[in-house]
Amino acid sequence: MGSTDEDGRVMIVLWFDLEDPQEGRDQGIALGVGVTGHDEKDARDQLEAEYGEIAIGNVTEVSGIGDIEGKHVRPNMGNFLKRGIWFPNHSGVA
Repeated sequence: MGSTDEDGRVMIVLWFDLEDPQEGRDQGIALGVGVTGHDEKDARDQLEAEYGEIAIGNVTEVSGIGDIEGKHVRPNMGNFLKRGIWFPNHSGVA
């Protein structure tokens, strides 16, 4: 699943699992982090800018809303069609 930014550049939607979920507990990211970027490097750069260096486990490209965990993530996520971190949603905008 991808979208485009305001300049028409294609973006990808990614889910990052932490290598050690306990490491992310204090930052509220033990479940993982959802990021939309121009490519995986762009998404990783956003992740690092927000949370610092953390050990990443699996990285999964989200191909549809059904790929996103439904009990905790979906009800609390932001707009995954825009560039940025959409889970956790600290913007308050759904």
